[in-house]
Amino acid sequence: MVGLCALSFFSEVKGQSTTGAFYEILSNGNMSLKANVDNKSDDLRIKFFVKGTELASFMNNQSGYKSLDLFNGTGLRIVQGGNIWVGDQGYIYLEKGNLTLGEGKVGIGTLSPDEKLTVNGKIHAKGLTLDLNFPAPDYVFAEEYKLRSLQEVEAYINQYHHLPAVPSAKTMEKEGVKMLEMSMKLLEKVEELTLYTIAQQKEITKLKAQVKQLQQKK
Repeated sequence: MVGLCALSFFSEVKGQSTTGAFYEILSNGNMSLKANVDNKSDDLRIKFFVKGTELASFMNNQSGYKSLDLFNGTGLRIVQGGNIWVGDQGYIYLEKGNLTLGEGKVGIGTLSPDEKLTVNGKIHAKGLTLDLNFPAPDYVFAEEYKLRSLQEVEAYINQYHHLPAVPSAKTMEKEGVKMLEMSMKLLEKVEELTLYTIAQQKEITKLKAQVKQLQQKK
């Protein structure tokens, strides 16, 4: 920034030690454009300054390297439906910090995400934590819980061909599997199965005692 200039763009040409402003927006609203083309140069760097402080720079050279750098705590803002596009050889990398979306949805492998995050493909992770927004099935062990008899379960399976309170295969194929709900349903069935096993063990112990008494009477 020089004199009354409010906004300046600078270029650096390879092999030259000086940097000159070629595009300026003056404080009075006027614009100044300067151009210096060197056909022997293979590098171009454009710098963006506000009040003498470099905030961003763009570089392009004939070897194919291109970069857009932001400095001094500045950010890149896209408004009014704008987009950021990265080609098939590019990527977005954050060394530190967070990537936050205030609203909207994220799609990976799809242009039409239907949830906050939609992935059209496989996910590889070392861990997954799901927040529970309904009671865990320890209610199965409460005294007031009405456990179906095995005869009732058998009748239900014969009629509907799936376990009670568990989605059918057709429903899962059509609507997908909701992992949190399914995990809790499976835990509920494991706890019910545990109660059935305990009841059966009590019956087995009782029958063994009766058999032993009969054998002693002989």
